[in-house]
Amino acid sequence: MTYQLYTDAVLTRDIAEHDLRAGDVVKVIDYHAVPGGEDGYSIEVFNALGHTIAVTSIPESSIEPLQENEVFSIRRASLLLPERFGWSISSGNHPGHVG
Repeated sequence: MTYQLYTDAVLTRDIAEHDLRAGDVVKVIDYHAVPGGEDGYSIEVFNALGHTIAVTSIPESSIEPLQENEVFSIRRASLLLPERFGWSISSGNHPGHVG
């Protein structure tokens, strides 16, 4: 399946190095053609407040489209704290800050 850029998709597997889990919603931000292999995508992941918490590349088989019968939920993820990246939400020192 080919995903349109800047659309949402759902992870089908865990990505431990970014503390992401199957079922997490991701934004497709780039397409990577791999001749003779599995194509892939760059994805961006946001926390519940809309701040970027991870950007990585994955094979196409690691995501699937969102379905009409799915519901969002919230989970805590210790590795995704802004302090991990030296960001401070209260000071506006983070990638999702506008202003």
